[in-house]
Amino acid sequence: MNKKSLVVLFPGVGYTCDKPLLYYTGKLFVQDGYEIKKLSYCGFQKNIKDDKEKMNHAYELVKNQTLEQLKDVNWDEYKKVIFISKSIGTVGASSFFKYLSDKKIIKKDLKISNIFLTPLEETFKYVIEKSGVVVIGDKDQWSDYTKIIELSKKYKLSSYVIENANHSLENSDIINNLEIIAKVVKIVDSSR
Repeated sequence: MNKKSLVVLFPGVGYTCDKPLLYYTGKLFVQDGYEIKKLSYCGFQKNIKDDKEKMNHAYELVKNQTLEQLKDVNWDEYKKVIFISKSIGTVGASSFFKYLSDKKIIKKDLKISNIFLTPLEETFKYVIEKSGVVVIGDKDQWSDYTKIIELSKKYKLSSYVIENANHSLENSDIINNLEIIAKVVKIVDSSR
């Protein structure tokens, strides 16, 4: 039996799988024959930014909803899996990857890698060394990008900083935003 490849998209709170970064990076893999699984999250409280209790609740929601949405995947069917995650979705991706590793669900012939787009510090509580790539903007309002780069180095993850880009990896210049999307897609493509 030929094994397949899978790309899983882990969205953010307001950044769904149909927004540009996840849409185009997912499409990159689909055009190469990967199956795609798009996760979605719900139940977030309002105004969670800078509220530790609400953020912790959101992290638990994401981890639980990730487990629920991926519980029926037969990982033995795949030779390669890419997790592309955005913002709080990076917590879901890293915690689920750690869960798969801890439970010995990942077989030796299955390669899983992570693409973390604008990760949160919480993500790194679950990161496994050398498991992926980090992309963050230097104007990210949800994460201290210098801390994220420091954590990326600690866990031996490749990291890329997008200049003048916020948490959506955007700024006020629409043409530049399109260039940023293209740059991120190229980073993801070269990281396979």
